[in-house]
Amino acid sequence: MTRILILCITIILTIPSLAISAEADFFGSLNSLFTINENLKDASSKSDDKMDYMATQLVFGLSNRFNDNLRGVVAFEVGGMIWGVNGENYPVGRNAGGAVGGDAVNVETKNVYIDVNSPDKSLSLSCGLMPFDIADGILAGDDAFGTTITLKKAVDLRLNLIRVYQDSLGTSYDYNSEDSDRRENFFDLEVSHNTANGLNLHGLFGALIDRYNGDDTAEVDRDIYYLGLGITEKDDNKHATIDLILNRGSIKNSDVPGATPIDTDVNGYLVNVSGSADYLDNGFTLQFLYASGDDPMTADKNEGFIVPETSYKTDIAEILTRGILSDELEGDEDYAAYQFIPRFSNVYFIKAAVSNNVTKKTEVKASLIYAGLPREKFIDDAKTVSAKKIGTELDLELTHTIYKAADMKKGLELNIIAAILFSGDAFDEYDSDTGAIVKGNNIYEYGVRLSYEF
Repeated sequence: MTRILILCITIILTIPSLAISAEADFFGSLNSLFTINENLKDASSKSDDKMDYMATQLVFGLSNRFNDNLRGVVAFEVGGMIWGVNGENYPVGRNAGGAVGGDAVNVETKNVYIDVNSPDKSLSLSCGLMPFDIADGILAGDDAFGTTITLKKAVDLRLNLIRVYQDSLGTSYDYNSEDSDRRENFFDLEVSHNTANGLNLHGLFGALIDRYNGDDTAEVDRDIYYLGLGITEKDDNKHATIDLILNRGSIKNSDVPGATPIDTDVNGYLVNVSGSADYLDNGFTLQFLYASGDDPMTADKNEGFIVPETSYKTDIAEILTRGILSDELEGDEDYAAYQFIPRFSNVYFIKAAVSNNVTKKTEVKASLIYAGLPREKFIDDAKTVSAKKIGTELDLELTHTIYKAADMKKGLELNIIAAILFSGDAFDEYDSDTGAIVKGNNIYEYGVRLSYEF
């Protein structure tokens, strides 16, 4: 990564047209929301899990453009501040900030990166802490440290190099230690071509090479490779895409006495098919996403689809994939509604949505999502009772644009949302005292959000 940063600086210094004056543009967003949810944290019938809170998130940044070929971007986030609570007593993690006086560690560096173009705009380079979008967010849809090199010719090429930090594994990396070799990296090469009849053909090859601490201090090595192919058709009124991503590789641990041996071959895949169309004031969307799952009874192979920690796709469902109202919560892997979804492995969705522009400023939308598990999940300790149905979710949303000037990116919007997940047997639990299977509760979430982008 150090060599890449040196390369970025070298390119900047050697571009012949760096003169002239700089232009500074401010940008950002402000979100304030109020939400009530039930059973979002724990769908077990043994608990009365109800939360209601108000939250505020602010992103503000500066884009400093020196000319058409060079700009620098810096952005900060004052994020996820839950009103009147702190990180120890509420699921907001590091985003504490509800105390009197407002003193808290809640200002984060969101983006710091540079963009460099060649004089003819055919070659561009970006490096730093910046947003990534790979495979529609499935492989990468979040901010991360990395570098992107793009070449636009008859065939477009894009190379992404990302340093992945896997904090959800509960591990830390000591780069000064001889036991760590700085191998937490994700590489991705994308190829794209637009045909004469309006089709976009695209493919990718990627690799996730990392190491983390496993059982009994044994270090686990993952060498995962991705091969993706896709086709997209898009015009003013419709959009359709089909993507297939295969992953192959291995998961092994080092030879440590007393450690559980791991030698697993990876053989998973993901299919994503979606289409949307507009007719008059109505919009229609259909989507099918299938990520293969691993057979829990086989240790020598993993048939589940594995994605990097940069995977971040929230636009499928409000409850199941952490939508508008629940995006403020940290540590979400422990939540009942998120235990199947965050990394898109062993899950499938079928989604149908319809929207209507009631007025020029008001849109209503209804979505129905069915989700399940390709591979069964065992509920009891003896592994005799299995489940494969996550449930059916219904989302209702009203969006009203309160104000939008001509030069505003999005304007001031009001969202009113109501969602319910009719829990399937995947949320059931085993009662060890009685030996009975306890049905999981349905999950509810509703609230309002006021958002503003500039």
